[in-house]
Amino acid sequence: MENNSVKSEFEIGKSCVKEFNIDIINRNFPNEKKYDFELKVGISDIQVKEEYQYANIFLACNIMLKNEEREFLKIYIKYMGEFRASVKLEKNKFLDYCKYNGAPIISQNLRAYLKAVTALSEIEPIDFPTINFNNVFKEENKEK
Repeated sequence: MENNSVKSEFEIGKSCVKEFNIDIINRNFPNEKKYDFELKVGISDIQVKEEYQYANIFLACNIMLKNEEREFLKIYIKYMGEFRASVKLEKNKFLDYCKYNGAPIISQNLRAYLKAVTALSEIEPIDFPTINFNNVFKEENKEK
């Protein structure tokens, strides 16, 4: 099998952390840690260049560890992935690919980054929860 014999209709280009901030307010974390996760998802307008159409997907997440009396930890992370498909692919289908394939792909990259950076910060590694993007986009459609 040749290296380039499999071509996907939908491809990821670059992906990266666009913004990141960690604020360890108090290292005396409670024994039982319950993190609050707030996620925002964004998809750029589709751009067409030559034979491809492109869109960027952003996941922005606020993570907090607090109890009734005090805050212990705040993390903000914004992760971006660039996706492309042939201009022959219908724009609505490309947008669906971005929502239901692209967002889960970059959420896994965000998960790995978050776990690594928290471990390197000498705190217990944080597991980013699994997200059901069907529900995320279903809720988004209800708000419109």
